[in-house]
Amino acid sequence: MTQQFALSEEQKERRRLYHEIGWPNSLNKQDLIIFEMKSWETIEKYILSNTGAPSIPMGRGFLIPLSDWIAFKSAVAMHREYKGLVGDQYVVS
Repeated sequence: MTQQFALSEEQKERRRLYHEIGWPNSLNKQDLIIFEMKSWETIEKYILSNTGAPSIPMGRGFLIPLSDWIAFKSAVAMHREYKGLVGDQYVVS
């Protein structure tokens, strides 16, 4: 039987805070885990492995603009390749 992912108490508190004050404009690895409520391994395997995953390298980590992440996930769900945002519209092929 597979183990179900669960947020830690600290992550749950951070998620509650973000729901109150709004999500940051850019997500780091920990914020992405909290936003998606999925393990890092699941995010890497099923979402980030797709072509065009948006990220900005930052030292040993990265940031992902929230608006790009939402558009990227929509493109992935439709089995399309994400090409980026142009204004408030995302481009797919």
